[in-house]
Amino acid sequence: MIYALQWSRQSVISSIILIVLCGIGASILWVHEQSEQQVFFTPLPSESLQVQADLGPLEFIPGALLTLPPGFVLAGKRDQYDAERLFEKINGKAPLYLDADFLILTTQRFVHKEEPALSFELFVYDMGTTLNAFSVYSTQQRADAKRTSRLEPFAHYQTENGLFLRHGPYYIEVIGSSANEQLAEAMITIGESLLKIDAGEGEIAELQLFPPENLISGSFKLILNNAFGSEVLHNTFIAKYLLNDQPVTAFISRRDNPTEAQETADGYYQFLIGNGGIAGTSVDSMPLVDLYGLVEIIFAVGPYVGGIHEGETPDDALKIAGQLRESLIKKQAQ
Repeated sequence: MIYALQWSRQSVISSIILIVLCGIGASILWVHEQSEQQVFFTPLPSESLQVQADLGPLEFIPGALLTLPPGFVLAGKRDQYDAERLFEKINGKAPLYLDADFLILTTQRFVHKEEPALSFELFVYDMGTTLNAFSVYSTQQRADAKRTSRLEPFAHYQTENGLFLRHGPYYIEVIGSSANEQLAEAMITIGESLLKIDAGEGEIAELQLFPPENLISGSFKLILNNAFGSEVLHNTFIAKYLLNDQPVTAFISRRDNPTEAQETADGYYQFLIGNGGIAGTSVDSMPLVDLYGLVEIIFAVGPYVGGIHEGETPDDALKIAGQLRESLIKKQAQ
């Protein structure tokens, strides 16, 4: 009798403990579920979602409706990535865009409905301004790129399996699954659709200041920060020249006023000397520096800093520098 009573009490206690443990387990599961929803899911900011909501299914730049290439259909849903999530799509290259004040990336895949192996993906980067878009476009432009008359006069180039464009504040990539003529034709069709509308192209005034003689077409680039490794050179436009079969790199960087321009020129000159440069003569107020056998020239005209980077010979470097300086002097006289 006593043994039965003790067993009954133990059963009750065991049941109570089991109920408590089940309650604790259920609570842990509920907390974990809430934690997953709140911590591990990161939604786009409301402004990003609004951008997506405002665009139609075939609209990736406001007002520019895509023409689907013959035989191709949308594959999957359109995705968007803001600055916090950009690394999810282009992890290794994300810093290039973020440094240029990237806003939103919109992507969409396209696939041939009869040949699924033929596909391409569209990347539309909203960079906010024409200069930001030009910076990422020009920095990545390849020397062996080719152009197509169908996309002239807009900034663009083709590679074996891709098409790259800059339209106003947008930098655009269209990447194919393979090198294929049908894919190349389809990607050009997409490019034509995106270029139909006025995207606020705007003129990049600095590009007009580079002398046209001996200029290598399509060689313009914009380096936003630390041009040639120097912290004093930012927002620096460069252009390539070919003189006597030798490349010459010229650059222009605008400042707010002549005083700041001269300070920047002096700072870059000191940077060169501090990194092994040997001071040379000064020709027409343009100091020359020998940097490990290559010629550097730096000068200021009004609010502009100009010069030559890594010239092969003093004569070639001075010729291009003189033409550039004359162009900037004429600009000041206008």
